[in-house]
Amino acid sequence: MIIGIVGYNLSGKDTAAEILEKMGFTHYSLSNIIRDELKKEGKELTRENLIKKGVELREEFGIEVLADRITETIKQDIKNQKQDFVITSIRHPTTIKLLRERFSNFRVLHVEADEKIRYQRLIGRNRGEKDASNFEEFIRIENLERKNTDPNKQSIQDCVEVADYIIINEETIEELKYDVQKLVEQIRNEVGEK
Repeated sequence: MIIGIVGYNLSGKDTAAEILEKMGFTHYSLSNIIRDELKKEGKELTRENLIKKGVELREEFGIEVLADRITETIKQDIKNQKQDFVITSIRHPTTIKLLRERFSNFRVLHVEADEKIRYQRLIGRNRGEKDASNFEEFIRIENLERKNTDPNKQSIQDCVEVADYIIINEETIEELKYDVQKLVEQIRNEVGEK
C-alpha cells in the first residue's frame, strides 16, 4: 500500500506519516529531495526557497521529476521486500496522476486543519527552517503554492481536490492516530491487502 498525504502547511501531514511509520510504513518526503538540492547549493532552508527550488527542478527536468525520483526509490524498496509506503510533501497534481498510473495501490489522503490552528502550530515548532514571522506572512507564503495555473508551480489546492480520503486534524494526536489506523484498515479492505 502506498499512501500519499496532501494538505496545507502544518495540517498534520508529517504527524500522520509518523503514525504510519510506527505501523511499519516507510516514509518518504518529496520536500527532502528539494532540501537536499538546496543544501548542495548552500542555500538557506526557507519555505520560499523550497518553493522556488521545486519550480526550478520542474522547469529543468520536467513536471514529473519528483514522481520519477520517488518511483525509482519505491521500486527498489519493493525489490527489498518493503510493502507499505507513505509519501509526504506532494504539492503538484501531476505527481498524484503519475503515481496513480504507476502503482495500483496508491491512495491519497488529505489532512486538513483550519489556518489559525495551523499558524499556532507554526509558532510552536522548530524545524530548523526560517518560517513566517506573523500570520499575514504565513498566509502570503501559503498562497504561493495554494493554486497555480503555471504547470511548473505547486498547486496544493488541485492535490486536495483529487484526494481519495480526508481526515480533519484539529484535535489531539490520539484522535489523529485513531483516524489514521481506521483509514489504513479501510484501504487494506479496498485494495485487498492484508
